[in-house]
Amino acid sequence: MVFPILVTLIFGIMQVAMIAETMFVLNDAANSAARAASVGKSATIAATYVVQKTIGLTSYGYFGGVSTKNSTINSKRPIGIPGTIASSAQRKIKIVECTVRYFFKPMFMTTAVIPLSASARAMINELPEGVE
Repeated sequence: MVFPILVTLIFGIMQVAMIAETMFVLNDAANSAARAASVGKSATIAATYVVQKTIGLTSYGYFGGVSTKNSTINSKRPIGIPGTIASSAQRKIKIVECTVRYFFKPMFMTTAVIPLSASARAMINELPEGVE
């Protein structure tokens, strides 16, 4: 009587562990993609490399690709000597945000039905003081 409940609980724990492992890999892939995009390399190749080189992940589902978005943010940063009180001046910082998508396949299923994603940001370059 307890056996079906125990088996269900064990498989549930295994499934949660597999999803957690997948999310760790996706976070690493998003960081690699953002770093690659920030230095002018292909974000898709970087993320694909991380996902494919991870042991066992390819059997968990399929890679959904990478999307990148460039933007500029205003940041209040100190201008002048490091360690001085920050001024109210704003500096423009260019960033790239990469989102990695993956479709997870649960155990005992033939199709991937759970969409997962992770995103990361990296600074492209910070303009020097006084430069717009």
